[in-house]
Amino acid sequence: MKHFIYKTTHINGRYYIGRHSTDNLNDGYFGSGRWPSSIKDKTSLTREILEYADSQELLKKLETKYLSEHYNKPLCMNMSSSACGFDTNSNPMKNPEIADKISGDNHWMVKAPKRNHMNFPELVNKIKGENHWMKKDPVRALNNVFYTNNPSTRLAKEGKHHLQGPEHNLRRVAEGTNPFSGSTQNQKMLKSGTHPSQQKKTCNHCRKEVSIGMYARWHGNNCKLKDNK
Repeated sequence: MKHFIYKTTHINGRYYIGRHSTDNLNDGYFGSGRWPSSIKDKTSLTREILEYADSQELLKKLETKYLSEHYNKPLCMNMSSSACGFDTNSNPMKNPEIADKISGDNHWMVKAPKRNHMNFPELVNKIKGENHWMKKDPVRALNNVFYTNNPSTRLAKEGKHHLQGPEHNLRRVAEGTNPFSGSTQNQKMLKSGTHPSQQKKTCNHCRKEVSIGMYARWHGNNCKLKDNK
C-alpha cells in the first residue's frame, strides 16, 4: 500500500490538497472533498503526488503541514486547514462484512423495532397534531422560519418555486432563466449575453470578479478571506 500527499489541479488553476492510500497509483482518485467531488468533468483535473509517507500516522501529519501552507492561498479549494475524515480505504462502510452487519435486515430499526418510538401510535400522538411542539409552544414556533415564513410557501406565492409545473418551467425557458433548458437555450443565452456564467460579480473580500454562480458558492459570505480583514 502506497501512502502519499497529492495535489489535484483544475485547468483553471484551482487546486485541492489531500491524502490517499492505495495499491494502484493509477486508480484515478482525485479526492473526496466537496470541491473535487463537484467537478463532473474529471478530464479537466490532473493529480500530482507531492510526497510519500511510510504510514497513515505520518501521512496525516504531512497533510496538516501542506494544508497549513496552502489553505489561505486564493486558488486553494480546501474547506479546512486540518486533516480530517477517514483514512482512504479505512472507512468501515467500505468493508462489506461490516456494512452487512448494520444495513438491510440487520439495521437496528429492523432488528429492534421497539427502540424506534415512531412505531408506537401512543407515542406518535404525543408529538403530532395538537401535541406538536409548534402548537404547544407558539412563542417558540414564532421564531422558526419553517413555521412562520416557510421558504417553499413563500417561493410558490412568488412564482419562483422549482416544482411549480410545466407552465412555470416554460415561462422560465422563454425568459432564459431555466437552468435545465438544454443546449439550444444555453446557446441562445450565451449569444445574448444573459447566460449565468456571463453575469459577473466582484467579491468584497478577495476582490475577484467571478460568475454569479461561483460568487454564491465560493465568495461573499463564503469567501475564505472574509475573516482576514
